[in-house]
Amino acid sequence: MIEPQQTTRPDDSTLSIMMSHFIHLDQVMWNRVQWLIAIQTAAIGGAYALKSDPHNSAVVLCLCAFVTVILLLMMRRDEVIRDANLPLLKTLHPQFTFSPKCSKGAPLKGRQLNGILFFSFLLIDLFGAIIFVTVPATIK
Repeated sequence: MIEPQQTTRPDDSTLSIMMSHFIHLDQVMWNRVQWLIAIQTAAIGGAYALKSDPHNSAVVLCLCAFVTVILLLMMRRDEVIRDANLPLLKTLHPQFTFSPKCSKGAPLKGRQLNGILFFSFLLIDLFGAIIFVTVPATIK
């Protein structure tokens, strides 16, 4: 008769370290969203302040679009690193809920909202740059 294999549970300090790492990377991701909002606010304000020279405004918005893409890639990397230990954490601590279920259900999750936010700002930057370059007379 074959005996079932027993899984060994790591000590509490290991589980605590893994949870701390998960929470830290989650906070880093949300920090990047705050950076995005600050950078976008500065870029849109800067483009408006430079509206007397529409080409400079377009450069500011294009540079901001580039930084937005870099931030999105960094955030996706943080997400992959954060979720790498998620199966192990769920195995070690199955009763812990990482994302509680809403009674009515959430229309969108945080990672979906982040994607919408990033791509919306990216479109605003690119659309604004196109307007500043193609029809500068209407901006002044």
